Parts: sequence; structure tokens; C-alpha cells
Amino acid sequence: MSYYADQLREFFAHDVTDCAADYIEKLESQVTELESQLAEAKKGAERYEIIRKLHPHEFANLWRKNIGGEGLFDDLVDAAIKENQQ
Repeated sequence: MSYYADQLREFFAHDVTDCAADYIEKLESQVTELESQLAEAKKGAERYEIIRKLHPHEFANLWRKNIGGEGLFDDLVDAAIKENQQ
């Protein structure tokens, strides 16, 4: 191998290592964000399943509480989930 080929190989190896480290760091950040989004989606799916199975009168009661300012709809549904689990 020539001196220049070795120098180029060493230069690009270092550059590639830095790029790979940056890429891995970026991917780890994206994975964290995706895990957060997945957790929120699962929570939303659980809320949907509870709401879907409610009797219309039960849903109307939640809706009235929300419209009446007794809480955010999601929070009211979460409370209903906790009540059903007990």
C-alpha cells in the first residue's frame, strides 16, 4: 500500500466513525421519541376501547361532565378506566 492510500484510509475511517457515532446518537433519540409516541397511542387505544363499550347514557354522562367543566374528557375517561379496574 502506498503512503497516501494509508492516509486516506485512516482519514475516512476516523470520519466514518464520527459519522456512525452521530448517526447512532440520532437513532437513539428517535427511538426514545417513538417509544413515547407508542405509549401515548396505547393509552389512546385503551381509552377508545372503554368509550366504545360504554352504554350511550354513560357516554352522555362523561360528555356532560366535560362540557360542564368538570374535567378534560381524557381525564374523565381515565378515571372511568380506574373505576372499572376496581
